Amino acid sequence: YLIKLLAAVNIQYRFESIYKFIFSSQIDLLKKLNSSKAPVKNEDCFDIFYKTMNKYNLGKNYTPQTWIDFLSNFGLISKNFEGYYITKLGQEFLKYLITAQKNLELKI
Repeated sequence: YLIKLLAAVNIQYRFESIYKFIFSSQIDLLKKLNSSKAPVKNEDCFDIFYKTMNKYNLGKNYTPQTWIDFLSNFGLISKNFEGYYITKLGQEFLKYLITAQKNLELKI
C-alpha cells in the first residue's frame, strides 16, 4: 500500500511541476496528438506554435523546437519517422488536468 501511495504522490508532484510551466498551446498540442490515430507531422505541430505566437504577438522569445522539446523532455510526447505522438504519460497528464480541474486558459 505504501509503495502505491508513494508512486501516486510522485506522479502528482511531477504533473504539478509540469503544469506550473506548461503553456496552454502545448496542452492544445497534447490534445491534438491524443485525438490523432497516427503521428502528427512536424509542420502540423508547429502550426499551433506559430498561431499562438502571432495571436499574442510574443515575438522571438521561443522557437518551435524549444516549445516542443519541453513536452518531449518531460516524456509527454515522443517522435518517430512519421511525426510526433502522445505517450502514455502524456495521456495520464491530460487526465490529471481534467481530474484536478486545472485552468487551461491562464497560460499562453
